[in-house]
Amino acid sequence: DTHWELIRAMERRKPGWSEKSELQLRCTRKGNSIIISWTRVRWYGSTQKGSRIRKFEHISKPAGSHGYTLSKLLGFAKDWEKPLVQETEERLAIIRHELSLVVKALTSLRYAIRASSVNVAPTVSLKMNE
Repeated sequence: DTHWELIRAMERRKPGWSEKSELQLRCTRKGNSIIISWTRVRWYGSTQKGSRIRKFEHISKPAGSHGYTLSKLLGFAKDWEKPLVQETEERLAIIRHELSLVVKALTSLRYAIRASSVNVAPTVSLKMNE
């Protein structure tokens, strides 16, 4: 994954926790939907005492939108990663839009199969998972 390769390469060059990225991408599947979201990673506690833990904060996306507000995302980004975050989010917005169209198409197919099965002889089997 290009995004993570570039982030890790830059973090190796930048010493200290203050220069580490606070943004993380998550990709999860829920039913037929794939959800690609940004989260903010916050670190608490002491590394020396072994009490350092990370907490994830959800970053909200505008309702009905396929993309995040760039100004909001870039507000969490380090200066060195802003161009990469912007480029990645622009690509992800397109992917999210395409995914939503695929889910709508699957839903339409499911309705069409159900509607046609009412008019089809009972011996015909129409399954989506084959």
